[in-house]
Amino acid sequence: MKNVTTNTDTQGLAAYTDAQLQAELVSRKSATQNTYADVYERAGCSGEKQRKQLDRFFDGVRRNVSITKMSTRGNGEFISGNVKNFARKLGNLSGVHEILGMATPTFTSAHAEGLATFVGNEPDALGVCRDYLRMRKDAGTGFTTKLFLEQVGTYEGKPFGVVVKDDKVGTRYIIGALRKDNAQAFKQTSPFYKSVDKATKGQRMKVDSLVFDPQG
Repeated sequence: MKNVTTNTDTQGLAAYTDAQLQAELVSRKSATQNTYADVYERAGCSGEKQRKQLDRFFDGVRRNVSITKMSTRGNGEFISGNVKNFARKLGNLSGVHEILGMATPTFTSAHAEGLATFVGNEPDALGVCRDYLRMRKDAGTGFTTKLFLEQVGTYEGKPFGVVVKDDKVGTRYIIGALRKDNAQAFKQTSPFYKSVDKATKGQRMKVDSLVFDPQG
């Protein structure tokens, strides 16, 4: 974990008395344990079972397993429905990456069909859109056409993406957990879409990336 600082500087330890050396080692061990305890507390873990679930969640993130797979019963990577709560309380994927010491993309990322530039917390918007669209597909209510992510931004501190359907009309949706804990899709004709569009006008970043393929 990134927050766990391990002091590997042994210079001068030979001059410590046995008591001083023991006190130093205990202090370092305590600092490490307290940091882990803080993360468990932040994630809302209650009991050893949920702490183990959080550990497995972190392992999945390191292996680039989607939150949807880890929270969907019946999937080979399923851990628990608690995974979504862990992610939300720890600051979504960017917050988890920080805890684990993983680099959150702040560079140009090439995809199979498209190129997008993500800055700061913007990968959260990509993750939110992908997880939501995969969840819809897994539930049998997925979109039947390709969807492209064309803008990302934040609304009241919450990441969202603007996606457009690969159809003749080019219907747009805003996807994000903007009104509930779980992500929703808001069609461009809905009052809420128009409200978010107006509030974030000029603040969104343009991207161009395939975010969902029903055949993929």
